[in-house]
Amino acid sequence: RERMRTRLCGQEIEVGESIRIYADGKYRYTSIIDGGATADLTVNPVGGFGVGNYAQWLDATVSTWTTSGNYAKSWTETSANSGLVTEHTVADLEPGASYDVAVDGVSYTTVTANGSGEASFTYNGGYSATKAFTIEETPNVPDAPTIGAGTVLSSSSVQWNFTDNSYNETGFKLYDSGNTLLATDATTNLSSITETGLTENTSYSGRHVTSYIGYGDSSASSDAAAVYTLADTPTGLVASLTTKTGITLAVDAFTNDTLGTSGYLFSRDGVDSGWIQTPTWADTALVCGTTYEYEVKYRNANSVETTTLDLTTATSSCGGGTTSGSVPTTTSQNIPKPPVVTSPIPAPKNNITKNLLVKMSDNEVLTLQKFLNTHKFVIALQGAGSPGKETVYFGLLTQSALKKYQESKKISNPTIVSELGFVGPVTRAFINLESATTVAPSTTPSTPTSVSSVFTTDMKKGDASADVKRLQTLLATHIEFYPEGITNGKFGDLTLKAVQKFQLTTGVVMSAKDSGYGIVGPKTRVKLAEYFK
Repeated sequence: RERMRTRLCGQEIEVGESIRIYADGKYRYTSIIDGGATADLTVNPVGGFGVGNYAQWLDATVSTWTTSGNYAKSWTETSANSGLVTEHTVADLEPGASYDVAVDGVSYTTVTANGSGEASFTYNGGYSATKAFTIEETPNVPDAPTIGAGTVLSSSSVQWNFTDNSYNETGFKLYDSGNTLLATDATTNLSSITETGLTENTSYSGRHVTSYIGYGDSSASSDAAAVYTLADTPTGLVASLTTKTGITLAVDAFTNDTLGTSGYLFSRDGVDSGWIQTPTWADTALVCGTTYEYEVKYRNANSVETTTLDLTTATSSCGGGTTSGSVPTTTSQNIPKPPVVTSPIPAPKNNITKNLLVKMSDNEVLTLQKFLNTHKFVIALQGAGSPGKETVYFGLLTQSALKKYQESKKISNPTIVSELGFVGPVTRAFINLESATTVAPSTTPSTPTSVSSVFTTDMKKGDASADVKRLQTLLATHIEFYPEGITNGKFGDLTLKAVQKFQLTTGVVMSAKDSGYGIVGPKTRVKLAEYFK
C-alpha cells in the first residue's frame, strides 16, 4: 500500500496515522491505521538533517487528504524546537491551480501546483505550539461585468443594465461614484440590477457593477451614463382664479421643475401654454358663463412626459358688472350725409345660437353682420362686411360695430357691456329679439364727393397742411379708424393712430415693426386712393 512519505526517511503515512521524526531523519509511528487513504507530503528541515543526533525533531499527523474537487488537505505539526524552519512539498494537487496555505486558520501564503500536481512552500513561523496546516484551491475571482444604459422605470427607480462576463459568480453588487453599496442581488447570470427609493426628476450617475463570490468581488465595471428619474403624475390641478373672461390654473409643483427641459403644459381645445417652468397659467379672452375642459402634464429634464390630469371648470356668469365709457362721436362737420332710402329692407330671420368671438369663421357671423348692417351699425362702407357683402369672418370691423351696438343697449340692460366685443348670451337675446322686426337700414356715411382720396406727397407726424386735413376727413368717415374725427390739418398723435389702424386693417403693413408704420408713404397713398375711391 501507499503511505505518506517523509522522503527524508523513506516512509509513508496514511491519513489518520501519526509519525515522530528525529533530528537525524530517523522516525517511528506513534499511531497506526490500516486501510486508510494515503497522503503524499514531504517535510524537511532547511539545510537537511544532521548526523548522530537522536533528539525528537517533529511530530506530524495527517487529518484530510482530498485528491479531487477542492483538493483540500490538512495536517498538524508539533516540535520542541520553536525556531525550526521547515520546507514542505504537497502532492496530489490539480496541475496549474492556485492554492491558499493557511496556518492556524490564517492565510500564510499562496502556491501554484506544477505540471505534476506538486507545490512547495517554506514555513518559518515557529513551533511554540502545535501548528495546524490547511491547503485549499483558490477560486478565480469573477470577471467584471460590462455596463450598459440605465432604464428609467419610474419616478423612484432605475434599472441598471449590464452584460455578465463571468462563469462563477454568486451574485452582483451596485455601487455609486463614492463606492457606497446601493444594492445586492445574490442571483447568477443576471443582466440588470434595480435601484429603488430615488427622488423624482433627479439625475443619477456614477453607477457601476461588480460580480462576486465568497472569495471576493470582481473589479468594477465602468460608470453608467447619467439618467433622470421620471416626474410624478400631476396632482392638484385647480382653477385658482376665474373671471368672466379668464381662468387661471394652478397645479402642484414637482421636484427640480426648472432643470433641463423640465416643465408644465396646460392645454384646452387646441390652445396651450407651451412648455413653461411655472405651475400656473392664465387662459384669457374666454366667454363668460362657458365651461372649458383643461388638462396638464409634466415633463422631466430628459423630455419624458407624464400622463395628463384633467379639469372641467367654467368662467364666471355673465350677470352683473358694468364698464364705463361712451360711444365715440365725430364732429358734425365731418359726418357725411347718408343716402336716402325709399323702401325698408327685411331684417335677417335666422337666430344666433352660439357665442361668437373675434377671428371666428362661422355662418352665424354672417347673420350677425347682416343684423348690424340693417340696424344702423354698419360694418364697412365698401368691400368685405359692407351691406350686401357680409362674410362669415368675425374681424375687427365687425367687433367695432358690435361694440357700438352693445353700448347703445346698456341702458336697457347694463349687463350687456360685460360681453363688450363678443356675442354672449345677453347680446344674443337682444339680437334675436330685434331680428324679428323689419327696419329701414342706415348705410355707413359715404365719403363726401368733394374730398379727393389721391395724395401726391408723403405725410408724417408733425406735418400741418391741407392734405393732412383731407386725410383726416377721409379717415373720420370710418369710426374704427378715426373715432375722434378731428380735422384740424395737424398730423398729431390721434391722426398717427388712425393711419396706423388703416395700415394694419388694409394690409399696408403686417405689424408695428414694419417699415413705414404710421407714415403716409407711397404704399399708403395708393391704398388710400383705392379704399376711398
